[in-house]
Amino acid sequence: MTERGIGTVLQFGLTAEGPDGGDVPGLLDRVSHAIRELGTVEVTDIVFRSTQDGGAAAMSVYFVRSD
Repeated sequence: MTERGIGTVLQFGLTAEGPDGGDVPGLLDRVSHAIRELGTVEVTDIVFRSTQDGGAAAMSVYFVRSD
């Protein structure tokens, strides 16, 4: 197996807005916009947490800068 160094993995997270933090379409739009604003990056993982526990839906994005 070949391993490659990918650099430092960075992370940001956003939570859904709206009543009870349930505006998932809005959350997806905001995450998409935030990724575009980062510039050239390699997204390594995206984690979605739903509102099942009563809290707001949230997403965490893990990425590596390509520049």
